[in-house]
Amino acid sequence: MLNHQINPFYCFISIPNEYKIMELVANIVAHRFSLATKKDISVDIRCCNAANTSPLPDFNKSYVIYSLLHYLEQPNVEISLIEKRLTNLCTQTIECHNGLPYFITIFQYLDRPNLQDDLWQRNAIMRRIREINLIALRLSQSNMCGIIDLDSLFTRIGGQNARTDYTLKGVTAHQIAADFVSTVLIESHVNFAGNLDADTKDLLMSGGYEGILKRSSQRLLRDENNKTKN
Repeated sequence: MLNHQINPFYCFISIPNEYKIMELVANIVAHRFSLATKKDISVDIRCCNAANTSPLPDFNKSYVIYSLLHYLEQPNVEISLIEKRLTNLCTQTIECHNGLPYFITIFQYLDRPNLQDDLWQRNAIMRRIREINLIALRLSQSNMCGIIDLDSLFTRIGGQNARTDYTLKGVTAHQIAADFVSTVLIESHVNFAGNLDADTKDLLMSGGYEGILKRSSQRLLRDENNKTKN
């Protein structure tokens, strides 16, 4: 049976763009659950500063989502220390809320205007992004966390096509990212709920990964048409 009550989402975010995305996530999840249950469902999303992560006592049975972007703003923090911190964060979150935390991977793309032509700095940032993402993936393979792999999604779509980069800038990028994050979290809920009927699953999943790609293409096409008109 599908639970009509959705527990709060705790989101440890690094930049304002992520806050905008998480607001959209709350709306998408609420909309899909409202369709599936034929009831008015709302989702409470609580955002905190990712640089000051510490598990809260009321995490119990809530989604806990962690950004990794703030580590790009802390270049003096060694990768080995980041791995230790994230491992401890996983352990603490699991212990205090009886579930897995989710890490959002960083899109491995830099828009040229962001750093002009400083090749050394660009390469250093890209290398650090890869190393941070690999830590999250290793923890996921050890069943210590879930992964919201935005890097994989936007790599397939293309940074230039989506007019975004690792900063997740742009309204269309926000919509695409929110669609993906929502679907990953809902899929986890569906798997946990167990024996849901096919119609309910279809309403919740909204086409799954292929549905995300289809809607993303539609959004990018609409943007291109609007750009041409202007």
